Amino acid sequence: MDTGTDVAAMFATAWNAVNDDRATAVDFWPCCRVLADANLLVAQETNLTAVSIGPFRFAASGDNRPIIDFVEVLVPSLIASAATGQAVSGAVSGVLTAACATFVKLCRQGVCFGRSETDRLRWAVLMMVRNANIHDVRPSEEAVVREFADRATGTAVPDAIGWLLGTARGRPPLLIRQDDGGLLATV
Repeated sequence: MDTGTDVAAMFATAWNAVNDDRATAVDFWPCCRVLADANLLVAQETNLTAVSIGPFRFAASGDNRPIIDFVEVLVPSLIASAATGQAVSGAVSGVLTAACATFVKLCRQGVCFGRSETDRLRWAVLMMVRNANIHDVRPSEEAVVREFADRATGTAVPDAIGWLLGTARGRPPLLIRQDDGGLLATV
């Protein structure tokens, strides 16, 4: 991907590939604004009149790989799994903007997810738990495994949960298991 690519247009393309509710790049500006506020994207605001957000491109930095992986792999997989049947405005104002904010927090903690199936599953599990937490639900490990039963088999989901709990990373956990067994996202 080249740094001149309009990220919001990429999000719209990913949305339109799996949804009947057609999206345009403008629909995804709130998500891009979260990333731009963290200096991960830049907006060409001179192209706009009274609107303070606009066509978003990658910010020039030494290592764009985490944000490129997020934009090219993680957001499209989140769109494909979470937004089916939703209106684009609802998905953007809810799950997708929350995903961008979570990604920014993780980057600041030095945690990045990549392109591997394992990383995508870890990201999906973290977002599933975080979105449940927003609605005051603390899903059990068993509930998370059931949620991903159609996408992951064997020990993949328990392994992802273990990684997110910090058992194999030696850094602060991204999930915490509460006394009742429910999972709580820390980001």
